[in-house]
Amino acid sequence: MSIVQYYKSQVLVGGNKYPVPPGGGSLAWPRNIVAPAVAGNYFVLNSIEGLQSPILDMTVALLDASTTTNPLVSSNLNALFLTRSNDYQNDLSPISGGVTFFDGFSGWVFPNAKANSFSISGSKGSDISFSQNIWVFGSVPSAPINVAPDTYYAPFLGSPVRFQSIRLSRNGNCALMNGCYSFSVTASANLNSDAGMLGCGNASFPYQSVFPIDVNATMPSVSASFVFQADNNAYLADGDVINIRITQGLIDINFTLNNVVIETGLSRDIGSGRQLRTYACICKGTSNTVGPLTIS
Repeated sequence: MSIVQYYKSQVLVGGNKYPVPPGGGSLAWPRNIVAPAVAGNYFVLNSIEGLQSPILDMTVALLDASTTTNPLVSSNLNALFLTRSNDYQNDLSPISGGVTFFDGFSGWVFPNAKANSFSISGSKGSDISFSQNIWVFGSVPSAPINVAPDTYYAPFLGSPVRFQSIRLSRNGNCALMNGCYSFSVTASANLNSDAGMLGCGNASFPYQSVFPIDVNATMPSVSASFVFQADNNAYLADGDVINIRITQGLIDINFTLNNVVIETGLSRDIGSGRQLRTYACICKGTSNTVGPLTIS
């Protein structure tokens, strides 16, 4: 029996091919079959496809030798997740070049997609983890692709971006983050599917597509979590500005949480071994021009 090798897989976002580890990429595309029970039928005999919204989840193996195959580029993250149109829509722009998901044997090209969320986390002894969630809309692909989208087999080069590259500070003071065991930050555009209809459909399908005609960003949200040893009741406080800088090879990026509010500062746990405390935070903006997260 033949084998499909995982390392022949490819995931492209905006035309850039990203290194995705085994088990780190999935394309969920349920057909949402409608199969009604009908009086007179002893079994389900009738079915049709319902509204569909493919969602791409991917973890990227962060490598430090490239800025095109690595998502930790401030201009890239701002364009995908944070920069909104300056009009009544206040929406994100679609990903230029769309997304492609190829599992090594076949896959799909989606020309219309928007980034919904990303998460980044790090802890001592581990690689820095980065994942993103992307929603598809618009026209349905007519057929899967059966050839790898990028046939140039240049390897991904560089070293894994690890905990050694992390620098943390609280209100500009690095010493105040001494003893932080781990962190995670999640930012979401909170996309909302537009299930409106088109009067004449579109060129590829003259009636109604099973995909939403658009997905639109709503009010963004940012959350974070920091783990410290349970030997201090004030490692973090409401209103703190937390900066996470990652510098390694060609990567140099800052994630600044501009106004954290501690959600779990009053909680306590009893565990085995070293006692740790998790500070889960919601992140607020400071004005209508300074949001909860700045990426630079």
